[in-house]
Amino acid sequence: MPAKKRVVRSDGKEYPSISAAARDMSVHQTTVHAAVQHTLHRLYRTAGGYQWAYTDEISEVWPEKPTQREKPVVNSNGAEFTSMAEAARSTTAQAGSIFAAAMGTRRGLYRTAGGLQWACAGEVPEVWPVKHIRPKALLIGPIYPIDPIYPPEFTEKQWRIIPILEGFEVSTLREVREIGAKSLLPRVNQQGISLVRINDHFYSIVFLMMLTFIGPKPYGYIVKMRDEDGPEVLFNLYYTPRKPRTMQEKND
Repeated sequence: MPAKKRVVRSDGKEYPSISAAARDMSVHQTTVHAAVQHTLHRLYRTAGGYQWAYTDEISEVWPEKPTQREKPVVNSNGAEFTSMAEAARSTTAQAGSIFAAAMGTRRGLYRTAGGLQWACAGEVPEVWPVKHIRPKALLIGPIYPIDPIYPPEFTEKQWRIIPILEGFEVSTLREVREIGAKSLLPRVNQQGISLVRINDHFYSIVFLMMLTFIGPKPYGYIVKMRDEDGPEVLFNLYYTPRKPRTMQEKND
């Protein structure tokens, strides 16, 4: 790193060296050196709020600060472009969509433009963000029998850890508790559904019980009771396809 060449600030103030400028500005000398190198290549970069250059290499006009859309960008195929406008001309995506995708990548979010992910030059991640799976897709599971036969032990109290709630477990007899603690006191809503409050969220005990012991509810299925007058315990519950509504029901 040059240490004795004179440098000048964008407001005209000169310093005998980069290290002297860094001490005066209370910044690290590497940031001043980086700003000098950017100016040398006609790129905008500041250190301490100013642009910098060697006094014998300064031009009449300092580089202008680029807007976000004028920054070089790279797509997930590795293609590089000098600006988002150029990228838009070379692909099927619009510059605004490329900008939104690049900002998403910066925040670690999956977003595409023209079928590709984008990032500003210098911000390309080692691993591109992964597409988020919609919650609805998680509900699509195995097709359960209409009237399943459960193991005999399901008639007795069995505890299992709830897969979506770390540190909590549910029993086959409609009890929920933190591991090693007493059962939580349920509350019943206006629809008659028993709920427990965990981490400021309310969960249906039947939902937690079926999810833990039987598995996720398939899309289009509901929970049904074998004996409508019986208790809401695991042995009395099963998944069944939701019946399509008739035209009369829809009109009602």
